[in-house]
Amino acid sequence: MRPNLLMWLANWFPASQLVGSVCACIYAEIWWHSLCMCLVILYILPPLLCRILLLWHRPSGTVTLASRSGSVWFCTFQLQVLYGRLPFLEELLRVLPGCYSAWLTLWGSQVSLWTYWAPGTMIADRWLLHIEQGVLVGPRCHIGGHVLVHDDTETKEKGCHLTIGKTTCERGAIIGAKAVLGPGCVVAAGETLPATYPLPPFSRWAGGKRHKPSEPSS
Repeated sequence: MRPNLLMWLANWFPASQLVGSVCACIYAEIWWHSLCMCLVILYILPPLLCRILLLWHRPSGTVTLASRSGSVWFCTFQLQVLYGRLPFLEELLRVLPGCYSAWLTLWGSQVSLWTYWAPGTMIADRWLLHIEQGVLVGPRCHIGGHVLVHDDTETKEKGCHLTIGKTTCERGAIIGAKAVLGPGCVVAAGETLPATYPLPPFSRWAGGKRHKPSEPSS
């Protein structure tokens, strides 16, 4: 796949974000000016840019990376790269109750302020979450709103296909340590997903067992 101009520019965003933060610390004459500029660059600018992209086009279902949906998803993903490289940035937000949930809502998710986030949680798509009140997310969980598959079959279009879906944790659900939730997954209200359990894309955990995945919409 040959990247378009928007994808090429997005690829440079994490480095620009880091350089901008360093420059704000070095060149600002007043310390609180420097602090405010760093906070805006690190925490406010990326989710606002993400919201603008989603207003233009909101990807969902199964798409190719070469499509408009694929390009928009790639750009939103690049806006989040720095938090994967430097996970302490998100851990700082989790220290203050409700702050991290509010930040995820700024990205475009629906996240209750009454959500407990244990250390080490990794989220791939911060705009693809629906987390209801009283949910507990255990240590080092992985939550992804996408899955990328390389298709080599003769009957389908060759190349990378991307499946995108919102991950949902209903009221009072508990996600065990190191569990993995794929795109479109649902953990039912009051249910406990066991530790280290990988929940496949578009499946539902209810009644203490996994139910058959549903078909994503195109």
